[in-house]
Amino acid sequence: PPPPLAPPAEGVLALGATKGWCLTAAQLRDMENLRAGLLPKLHYLPPAERTRVLGALEVAYQCESPAGRDTKAVAQAVGMAEMLAGLRMDGSAIAAGTLHLAVLGGDVSPEAILAIVGEEALALLQTICKLSVLLSVLRGAGTAGGPERGERAQALVLALSSDPRAVFVQLAARVLELRLADSLDSASRRRLCKEALDLFAPLAHRLNMWSFKSELELRAFTYLYPAESKAITSQLERLRTGCRPSLEECRGRLQAALSADADLQRMCAGMQVSCRLKEPYSVHNKLQRMQRRHARHVQLVRSQGGNAAAHAPFAAAKPSVSSCPDVLGLRVRFEPRPLGRSNDDLALLRAHRGDARAAAAAREHAIAQRVVSITHATWAPVKGRL
Repeated sequence: PPPPLAPPAEGVLALGATKGWCLTAAQLRDMENLRAGLLPKLHYLPPAERTRVLGALEVAYQCESPAGRDTKAVAQAVGMAEMLAGLRMDGSAIAAGTLHLAVLGGDVSPEAILAIVGEEALALLQTICKLSVLLSVLRGAGTAGGPERGERAQALVLALSSDPRAVFVQLAARVLELRLADSLDSASRRRLCKEALDLFAPLAHRLNMWSFKSELELRAFTYLYPAESKAITSQLERLRTGCRPSLEECRGRLQAALSADADLQRMCAGMQVSCRLKEPYSVHNKLQRMQRRHARHVQLVRSQGGNAAAHAPFAAAKPSVSSCPDVLGLRVRFEPRPLGRSNDDLALLRAHRGDARAAAAAREHAIAQRVVSITHATWAPVKGRL
């Protein structure tokens, strides 16, 4: 069952009285519903951290215009808290991410919320705000435009981020902005999508934030190139339908092999193998590269005076989704067991001098290596037949 809903924190009430925030009965019910909806998603946090997150949500809600809540800003604050909770981020990161828009907008000062969120969240919040200012400067200077400039901007963002959680918050903020992009004008929406493809999606890829990368690319590609996105998506679905028997056979073989491995059973609490499609934007980029190579090859043959009739079939066979490599595949998701008191766990902790976080990362790395090894061994006997 979800933990009981705590009353508003004293710090929130005191801050509201100082700021003159007055909520109507309907707004109070709305805020209580938002708190009740978020609370089950925070079940993994200790009670003190849950209280800080709920306090941050209440402040973010009350910071909007006193006459009437800004529904878009409230949706962004709630969405930020839910996304970070889905990533199992700590309470300080969720509280800082929930409040960073209110602080950037000048609705509340960082010092005023110290008693509500704590010192760690306040320090992270200041880092997030500094990173937001940096990104605004990059946007104004055009540094984030284009793949080459985007790569330099990625390096700059990572170099100037003292806490990686600040980058995670910025990625989540861009995902939320794209979800609400329908309310923007066409020029702002196009700028936001170009920035997502050039800077934030590659940055999420570098940080292994696959869910963020996938959503950023899919939404931005759909907005910028709707016709290409629709065509590639339909071709991918047809390809998956035609290859479903082979994919299911491979998935079943790999699931059985992973389930039968004693080492993985000892290290993992759960493991699931699913079929996956390459993202439409990735397929679009592959097709662009294949088409450029195809055009260069045709031009080379013609310039050397080759037999035009012999090369006519090749020139007519333009690259398509069905000829694109690595479009279909399998995805393995695993959940490592928490470190306990077994001999193996104690030995792993000793090897990392008692650092539980480093020991957990080492275990995840060992699981990933084992999964890759089993996958190659399972695929080798059937790859020539499928």
